[in-house]
Amino acid sequence: MTAAQLWEAALGALEVRLAGPSFDTFLRGTRGVTLQGDRLIVAAPSPFAVEYLEKRLKAAAQEAVRSVAGADLTVQFQVADPEAAAAATGDVPASPAAPKRRSKYTFAGFIVGPGNHLAHAAAVAAAKQPGVRYNPLFLHSPVGLGKTHLLRSIQHHLSSEGLSAVYVSGEQFTTEFVSAVRRGGADAFRSKYHGADALLFDDIQFLGGKRQTQDTLYHVFNALHHKDRQIVLASDRPPQALTSLGDRLLSRLDWGLTVEIQPPGPDARLHILTDKARRLKSPPPEEVLVALSRPPCASVRELEGRLTRLVARTELTHQAATLATAASVLAEAVELARSNAPVSPANVIAAVAAHYHLAPVALSGKARDRVTSHARHVAIYLLRAQSNLSLAEIGRLLGGRDHSSIGHAYRKMQKSYAEDLALQRQVQEITAAAASPSPIPR
Repeated sequence: MTAAQLWEAALGALEVRLAGPSFDTFLRGTRGVTLQGDRLIVAAPSPFAVEYLEKRLKAAAQEAVRSVAGADLTVQFQVADPEAAAAATGDVPASPAAPKRRSKYTFAGFIVGPGNHLAHAAAVAAAKQPGVRYNPLFLHSPVGLGKTHLLRSIQHHLSSEGLSAVYVSGEQFTTEFVSAVRRGGADAFRSKYHGADALLFDDIQFLGGKRQTQDTLYHVFNALHHKDRQIVLASDRPPQALTSLGDRLLSRLDWGLTVEIQPPGPDARLHILTDKARRLKSPPPEEVLVALSRPPCASVRELEGRLTRLVARTELTHQAATLATAASVLAEAVELARSNAPVSPANVIAAVAAHYHLAPVALSGKARDRVTSHARHVAIYLLRAQSNLSLAEIGRLLGGRDHSSIGHAYRKMQKSYAEDLALQRQVQEITAAAASPSPIPR
C-alpha cells in the first residue's frame, strides 16, 4: 500500500477506538505522506496538532498502523501546510488573493435526517444571520454524530463571507490559555478571541473543574455577546449535566437555543454510506452498502468505520467487496464495540486495587507509600482513558483530590506508559480484568 492508503486504513481502526473529540479535532484532517524505511510520515494541519498527536496519540496511531501493515512501523507527525491550516482554522484570515482551500466540513456535505434536522437548520440560521438568531446555539450529543461537522460548516460559511470565525476545542482553548499566561501573551490571546466575529467552541465539557479557564471563557462569551457576535458551543452532554462547570458560565448557556442530535436512522445510514462510497475509486456494490447500513449504530463515526474497514480489507487482500465480506466486517465491528465499551469507574478502581493487592478504599485514602501511590496513578490513567471522566470527576472519586494534581499524575503516567513495557503489560492486564463480565473481588 501507499502511505496514504496505509494511513487511511489505520484511521478506520482509530475512528472506532478513540474518543470522538480527540479524533475529530486532531486526526480527521491528517493524511499519510510517505514511507521512509520503517517510518510512516503523517501530515497534520498545524504545529499544535503535531505536538498533541506526538504527545497524546502516537502510541495508539502506531498500534493501528502496525496492525494494518503487519510490520513494525514508526509513525512520525509533521506540519503539512501551516498557512493553509491557519486559514482553515480561522486563526489567521486567508489572503483574498490566495486560493481557497476546499473543506469537507460544509453544510452541503452534511447528511440531514430526522435525528439531526433541527440542529442542521439552527446551524444554518446561525451561519446566515450570525448574532441575530439562536445566540448562543448549544449542540449536544454523544461523540461522532456531527457536532464538529456543523461547527466547522458554520466556520466555513462565515469565512467565505469574509468574517473571522474561530473554531476551538475545549482542550485547545485550555492549552492556549495556559501557554499565554506562562509566556506573557495574554494580550494576544484576548485579542484573538475578543476580536472574533464568531466563536465556535467544541467540547466545552473539557473545561470541567478548570475554574480559571472557565472564567476566561465567561469573559470572552460576555464580550462577544455584547457585540452581537455569534457563539456556538458543543458538548457530549446537555447543559444540565455539565455540573462541573461554574454557575456563571452555565447561566449563559440558557440564553439561547439548545438542540440535541440523535443517531442516524436506517435511511440516513444508507445515505451517509452511499455519499462516502461515491468518493472512492472503486465503490462497493449497492447491496453491500445496504448490508452495512442495516445494523443500528451509536455514531456516524462507527458507521463510516464499517465502510473504512471493508475497503481496507478488500484492498489488502485483493478481494471483491461482497455480502460475505460485509458480514465479516460487521461481526468484527460488534466484537470491537464490545471490547471498547466504557468500563464503569467502580470496576476500574476495583481491578487496579486487586492487581496491587490493595483494598479499593486505599486508592481514595491518604497513604503515599510507593505501592499505593503507583496504584493510584494507574487508576487515574485508566479512569481517564477507559471511563472518559474529567480530571475533576476523577479527583472526586479518589478522595476529593484537586484536579491539577490529577492532571499532573495523568501526564506523568502517559509518559511512563509510552516508555515502560512492564507498565504496559500491567495496564493491559488491569484493563482486561476491569472489562471482564466476572465480578471482581472487593
